[in-house]
Amino acid sequence: MMAVAKHVECFTSQNALESIPARVFWGCHDSPMGPIMLGISDDGQGYNLCKIGFSSGYGTLYDLSAWKDEWPDTEFVPDSARTAPYACRISQMNPQNISPAQFALYGASFQLNVLKAMLHMPQGQAMSYAEVTRLVKKPTAA
Repeated sequence: MMAVAKHVECFTSQNALESIPARVFWGCHDSPMGPIMLGISDDGQGYNLCKIGFSSGYGTLYDLSAWKDEWPDTEFVPDSARTAPYACRISQMNPQNISPAQFALYGASFQLNVLKAMLHMPQGQAMSYAEVTRLVKKPTAA
């Protein structure tokens, strides 16, 4: 598996949390990469993008059920109007002129450490998952 930093350096998070959000507003949108499902949550300081999913081809309810399986204690509220501005930003991303976005990162300590390491990769740099695990001082996780 390869990790490739492609515009990742522009995404920052004020809050990397190990706790799962209580409520996620979600919506489905078209994007240059195909249909996407976005989830946003309020971390107390405003809304942040917390989930991005590409269409599985089995339908929205199937994709949403996967999110619910992953975060069973989270209330998922359909609200495409609320997620539309995030979809618009994703659709308008231009590699030469991209503005910062904030993500709320959720996961176990190891997952968050991997994400943080990837956020510091220079744009266009590729590194194997084994290299990433060495960066986060967990080389046996590869």
